Amino acid sequence: MNFEFNPKIAAPLAAVALIFLGVWQWKSISGNSIEEVYPARPIEIVVPYSAGGGTDTLARLVQRAIKRENLLDVPLVVVNQPGGSGTIGAREVMRSPADGYRILCLDEGLITSKLSRTVPFGPEAFVPIAQSTQNTTVIVVRADAPYEDLADLAAAAIAEPGVIRFGVPLGTPPHYFARQLQQAKEGVEFNIVQSMGGQKRYAFLMGGHIDVTIFSLAEALGFRAPEGTPPAEQIKALGILNAERHASLPDTPTAIESGLNTTAANALYWWAPKGTPPDRVALLADAIEQAMKSEQLQEEMAALSIDPLFRRGETLENWVDGRVETMRAVAFEQDESLPGFARYLIALLVLLAVAIWWSERSEHQSFTNPIPAADRQRAIRGGVILLVYVALLAWTPLAFAVATAAMVVGMGGTMAGWTFPRAASLLVLGTVLGCGIEGVFRTWLQLGLP
Repeated sequence: MNFEFNPKIAAPLAAVALIFLGVWQWKSISGNSIEEVYPARPIEIVVPYSAGGGTDTLARLVQRAIKRENLLDVPLVVVNQPGGSGTIGAREVMRSPADGYRILCLDEGLITSKLSRTVPFGPEAFVPIAQSTQNTTVIVVRADAPYEDLADLAAAAIAEPGVIRFGVPLGTPPHYFARQLQQAKEGVEFNIVQSMGGQKRYAFLMGGHIDVTIFSLAEALGFRAPEGTPPAEQIKALGILNAERHASLPDTPTAIESGLNTTAANALYWWAPKGTPPDRVALLADAIEQAMKSEQLQEEMAALSIDPLFRRGETLENWVDGRVETMRAVAFEQDESLPGFARYLIALLVLLAVAIWWSERSEHQSFTNPIPAADRQRAIRGGVILLVYVALLAWTPLAFAVATAAMVVGMGGTMAGWTFPRAASLLVLGTVLGCGIEGVFRTWLQLGLP
């Protein structure tokens, strides 16, 4: 089937498609007019993790408190967008209109994801609305391990560098806390290995696949077995990374008490896209602050071993800046050795460019199984177009529909040949596909796109 408009109607249809895409892109960046009364419709809270986890639980507790106390005139809607250790949902909010109708609830993974070069954005792409918790970090081993506290663990890591397996999700806050602990005393060297979510780390620890790990206070208390359980089936808290002991673990010393001068706690923050009007940020911060004062919310958080701690405004901005610098200090060495996705993509583009040049240079050479030079070049150029498409989605504010329409035009023209009617036809097709897919995913399925 030859999908190509009559030349007489190609130009006006192409113009309509371009105008439509321009309006779509403008809407994706600017959102609704900031002159409207705010809030005028429901506000989405994007939680970039699965339902039922710690972040999701806290977000829903605050959501219910705001509703219970009538702190906002519109509902708050929690939307779970898991994947990429929190980066998929964070990217969705970052690319959303800066109008206060879609905000992010995320911990310090927003900092560590950038420092680990998982994504090219961090706190600088957002406006911090509020901090609502600061979770106690617990260093845990199996109860039959030969360590009584963090001083014993550090001594063993000095005596046998790189032997003790420290399981954490790489590139996340626990990974950076492990590195802080490692750098707190000269000569300490752990074998830091990949070990994902809390339940999996617990299973790895009990199975002897890792020797030590990090849990939040709530996780550590939840994984603790009843008294009388055999040591091989029980966990033991060696220390916490708070400045002071915690009432829930009164016999567990801090790292500082054990001679390791470091503190760390994975705080939970609320973020808005950069450029969100300050009055809207302030209104959201007011609602969260008042909710945090709710006696019922405080009781619910205490029952879950969540420590409330509220910050906002300049105090919060300074705190986040300090956390970034603290984590950058332990991330520098690691980042220097990791090329990152950006460098891989650039290298691949260079290789493809060389392949195109070589293909053209070798056009008249014979091959055992000859492939027409034009076909080789089209295939290579198609690959380049796809890589550029992915790069545009990953690193620019270009709307999915606009990038997809451009990709369809580029790919179709490369494969089928360039004529104006054909390009116009492809532009209309790309516009329908891009806007249709984005509309279905966002409106019907309530899922984010790159």
